Amino acid sequence: MKLLVYRKKSRTDQYLNFSFRHPLNHKLAVIRTLLERCYSIVTEHDDQKKEEEHVAKALSNCGYPPWTIDRVKQDIV
Repeated sequence: MKLLVYRKKSRTDQYLNFSFRHPLNHKLAVIRTLLERCYSIVTEHDDQKKEEEHVAKALSNCGYPPWTIDRVKQDIV
């Protein structure tokens, strides 16, 4: 059975902006939550890669630098 992350058509992919004055651990928790959802729900490796790319693009649009995503991936794996 193939499972993917479901998103409503009205989903905007707006997350906590990286430039906002929140602690870094809050911002990293946003990434961790999205990636853990990816790894726990998505069943096929290729689909996980697509979901990771989607998450990275959405977070990039919210100002997250690439090192933040890499840091969280290292902690999860």
